[in-house]
Amino acid sequence: AMATVGASRASSSTFGEEFVRRTQSSHGTLTSTALSTRLLTDASSVGSQPTPPPAGEPDMWTWPHVGIYAHYACIGVVNGILSQALLPYCMYRSGGQPSTCATLSTFVNLPWGFKICYGLLSDALPLRTITVHNGRLALTAPLHRKPYLVLGWSATWAIAFFFATLPDSEVSLTFAALLFLLMTLAFLTADCAADAALVGYSSREPEGRRGSLLSNAYAIRFSCNIGSAAVVAFLYNGPASGGSFTWGLTMQELMWIVVGFVGIVMGIS
Repeated sequence: AMATVGASRASSSTFGEEFVRRTQSSHGTLTSTALSTRLLTDASSVGSQPTPPPAGEPDMWTWPHVGIYAHYACIGVVNGILSQALLPYCMYRSGGQPSTCATLSTFVNLPWGFKICYGLLSDALPLRTITVHNGRLALTAPLHRKPYLVLGWSATWAIAFFFATLPDSEVSLTFAALLFLLMTLAFLTADCAADAALVGYSSREPEGRRGSLLSNAYAIRFSCNIGSAAVVAFLYNGPASGGSFTWGLTMQELMWIVVGFVGIVMGIS
């Protein structure tokens, strides 16, 4: 048995020396460290494709990307108006009981609990959009984010426009809550797609300032949210909402603010 082991070791040593000798003849005389590095490099390059360099950090204020920031501005305005105006609309305009108004508020905000579903939808189901190519309409390649942004804000604008054109006397509390729910569902569909796109852009930032795009987006969102809350506090505080002012906007007039802001900001960007 010892003789067999010794013979095996000798055979392995001979094979190793022969491998090094042949390698040196093909690569030149190399030290053991340099030889190992050269062999590992050659092995790793077999059958592999060159890795493309990572794309640089996008400038979010340029035309191709500014729609993301415009989205967060619209989220701040629309969500601020819907969340702040529902309670006085329910209690003072419609005469709802506090328990009823609290239940409606939970009902309207229900889509927030299903954001993961909207995110999975945009990840798994890319959509095509219509573009202009050489002066003619054409379909784009399937996209994961932009179509959901367009669909979400188009639906939000259409629902707000429909609400704004209804006579106040014909809008019941239940119907108004349903329209609020549909608007929330629509802009959250766009919001999940924008969040995913923004995370992808943030991964292209340098490590020293990574996260600044997210900070800018949410600073825009909550600044607009503060502005919309101020609009509800000062302009939706008249007789129509049981407020203390002698003048004020109606819910339909608040919806015209949503229609105008979303139509201009998202339409242009």
